[in-house]
Amino acid sequence: MRFVIFLLLLFLQSNTFAQEDFYSEKITTAVYARIVKEVEQEAIVFKKNLEKEDYISKDEVIFSVDTFKLAQINNKRQDLDFSTQAMNLSVRQMEKGYDKMLNKYYQLLLKKLTGADKQVLINAQKNWVMYKEAEIKLNAIIRKDTYSGGGTIQSNFYTGRNFEITESRLLELFRYWNSMSF
Repeated sequence: MRFVIFLLLLFLQSNTFAQEDFYSEKITTAVYARIVKEVEQEAIVFKKNLEKEDYISKDEVIFSVDTFKLAQINNKRQDLDFSTQAMNLSVRQMEKGYDKMLNKYYQLLLKKLTGADKQVLINAQKNWVMYKEAEIKLNAIIRKDTYSGGGTIQSNFYTGRNFEITESRLLELFRYWNSMSF
């Protein structure tokens, strides 16, 4: 009987602390610098492999390497610190990187367009920003315990969905710009 009680207590204890990350490594400045250095080395190999392909343009290589770096940093951070908070922070950092790239390709596309065509892009981007803001609000509502059932995983869904919105727009702008590259 004592053995059964012991197993029950052990089971309850392990479930009580399921959200704690006993094996998770905190991402310090030094750890982050190490991750970035590793990713830079991996990116060199990744770029060389892409450049061997005949069907990939120079611009596509640059874009692919930039997104590769952001994804790899995200993956390595999450491998080391897989707490809910750290995963959300990592994805938000990746979203910031994608947002910087989005702005870069928006500006490049804007430079390629002339006259009234520029205004079409400007209006489309303004409308996209309004869409993004509305979608983030909706995402926050859907995340509420009332609708989602709750749980810490909802913050991961929320953060991931917000990232996907930015990622999608970046891909759209890059495709537009890349189709005009000559």
